[in-house]
Amino acid sequence: MMSNWKGEIEMGEREKSRALGLVVAGLFILLTIGFRASLCSAGQGEGLVAYWKFDEGSGTKLLDASGNGNDGVIHGAVWSEGVSGKALKFDGVDDYVVVPKSATLNKPDKQITVMAWVKTPLQGRYTILSRWLYEGTADRSILLEVKDKGAVASFAISPEGA
Repeated sequence: MMSNWKGEIEMGEREKSRALGLVVAGLFILLTIGFRASLCSAGQGEGLVAYWKFDEGSGTKLLDASGNGNDGVIHGAVWSEGVSGKALKFDGVDDYVVVPKSATLNKPDKQITVMAWVKTPLQGRYTILSRWLYEGTADRSILLEVKDKGAVASFAISPEGA
């Protein structure tokens, strides 16, 4: 999936032809300085820039529990029961969440950790998270995908846009 090139983070698929989608139950992004390892538990930890618990259960806003205000807007995805608490169910066709571009998400000089809990119902490729920018920017482009019922995960990062 290609996003709108504005530097926003997107979760799910804007334009795909699959009949069934995926369920996302939690996602967080941790940026750390240098090579120091950080442990992030229950939305706490130094360097945490975004943590979406997916526990709202209703409404069209996905709240960022990190305190950095990286809230998302839900487009089409519906609330459902997850393994533990609530989750968002994406239909794989045109459901997605957009998190606007934010200064806290633009840290090209730092290490990044992205973690997500997802369930995919069928074979195929599913975009979990994407952030694309124009070439020549100092911002990172990020793509996290799973395919073949989660058996294969792909993570790509570009340190300078593109």
